[in-house]
Amino acid sequence: MKRKQIIMLIILSLLFILLAACGDNDSAEGKTKTVGETEQETLNATTDSGELSGHTVMIDPGHGGRDPGSIGINDIYEKDLVTNTTKPIEKALREAGANVIMTRKEDAKIPLKERRSMSNEAMPDAFISIHYNSFEDSSVGGFHTYYYSQEKEYRLAQSIHQSLGNSISLKDRGILEDSYAVLRNNEVPAILLELGFMSNPEELAVIQSDEYSQTVAEAIVRGLKNYFETNENVSS
Repeated sequence: MKRKQIIMLIILSLLFILLAACGDNDSAEGKTKTVGETEQETLNATTDSGELSGHTVMIDPGHGGRDPGSIGINDIYEKDLVTNTTKPIEKALREAGANVIMTRKEDAKIPLKERRSMSNEAMPDAFISIHYNSFEDSSVGGFHTYYYSQEKEYRLAQSIHQSLGNSISLKDRGILEDSYAVLRNNEVPAILLELGFMSNPEELAVIQSDEYSQTVAEAIVRGLKNYFETNENVSS
């Protein structure tokens, strides 16, 4: 074979290799997704198929801003504990497919009537106000769930309270009826959770932990799932 022919074969071989490599790159680029695209697809899939898909939940972090709420041992503010708890609650609900509305996302004082008005305007499927407790007797501890008079509210309270009782180690202080401002005249099923006593040293150590907040978040998701399923069966 002549030298020119050999050179031409080498050049053609190199061109073929380069074209094949470009084709592979194009294919790889076609399959590669940005982080944003991947996250959005995951969010869409979760929203479409999550346990709470199709439901809107309003979370009301109690107090805020100039209103610290109860003050516990070592001057721990209720509003700060509430914020630490509601963040994982919001995240867990979104991951379960729920549309989540927060009455506040910053450390701001929002009047109770305004919080209730936000609920009546948005008309979520459930309204949950998050709080912590304090008492002069440091031995008192446990969690409460409050509702205001309506049957649907009681069913919501019962479902979430039971789920919390099965998940956290605090004393079960029961489901109580009370006329808290965010519950009274709220046109949707609404409950208020008191998730522990900041005045109890042993209990404070528990409720300040990230593990406790995550456990509460997961229990609320399970409680809501049970409530919505039961409610649908009662309605049908």
